[in-house]
Amino acid sequence: MAWDIILGCVITIFARIGDVSLGTMRTVAVVSGHRGLAWLFGLLEMTIRVFVVSAVIAHIRTEPAYGLAFALGAATGNYVGVTLQPWLPFGDQVVRVFTREGTPLPEPSIGTRWALPVVSTLAGADFTSARKVCAESQERWSAPHPL
Repeated sequence: MAWDIILGCVITIFARIGDVSLGTMRTVAVVSGHRGLAWLFGLLEMTIRVFVVSAVIAHIRTEPAYGLAFALGAATGNYVGVTLQPWLPFGDQVVRVFTREGTPLPEPSIGTRWALPVVSTLAGADFTSARKVCAESQERWSAPHPL
């Protein structure tokens, strides 16, 4: 295999890692409601994809290694994209649990309230029945640990 083919495969792998990673982050941005960031990720993702796909299609008949490089880059890009996702600037996330009145809701322990994200419970009502809400935020409590 010639050096130009090896270089082309390496470029294809890294371009696909970037392309698929951007796609993963774009999906997270769309779900989180960050339209501007999703647009930017989509623009970069599709620009890379168009050039990589056209280069692979132009060379795959004579060198099947380009197809393998394309697949290897895509698989690695998924891993990299999911790994980068926690560092995206998408703010706090909240988990809410709604139960009917009378349904037992486990109370978070004192240790859980200090060691884990902020947990709040409150009573509420809708048109049909009373509800109990337990919300957990990923924002950390700023007081020192009691233990």
